[in-house]
Amino acid sequence: MQQHIYAGIVVLTPPCDTWTMQWSLCCRNTTVNLVGQPEMLVEATLNSATDSCNNSPVFNAQPILYVCLNQDVNYNFGVSEADGDSLVYQFVTPKDKIVGGVVQPVPFSAGYTYTSAIAGITLSTTTGQLQFTPTIAGNFVLAVEVCEYDYTTGLLQGCVVRDIPVSYTHLRAHETPEH
Repeated sequence: MQQHIYAGIVVLTPPCDTWTMQWSLCCRNTTVNLVGQPEMLVEATLNSATDSCNNSPVFNAQPILYVCLNQDVNYNFGVSEADGDSLVYQFVTPKDKIVGGVVQPVPFSAGYTYTSAIAGITLSTTTGQLQFTPTIAGNFVLAVEVCEYDYTTGLLQGCVVRDIPVSYTHLRAHETPEH
């Protein structure tokens, strides 16, 4: 598994006030819930009209989940936001690639969708807490978006997406996966 972290300061100037930042990589590992091995594209959006100096939400928890079959999973992204803005979480469709200027969604295998990328999964829209019990061994993909709303005006500031690989194994609770 690889984790990519990019950080930097960018000065955005008018007349634009809505920005989308994207990053892509080819190709994903084989998964149970996706067809083939689509590319991976993640994005963040920023509305500089609502706040010209804003901090985006930051995911602080481990981005790759290794979980055991038939054991309850309770996972939190540990998102922080330095400005004290309100955060709202939701499942979104993982992205594949850009074709003709249009972002393509990943193709899900029969029986799976972005809201049910894992059987029985739930997500708290206010805390980002994920809960599920894995019942099928293999690799899965899901995507969660966290949007921030200004704590004083309620206006949308921006959104960040995390594309999450989940691996179910037959490990017992005292064993750890090899890296």
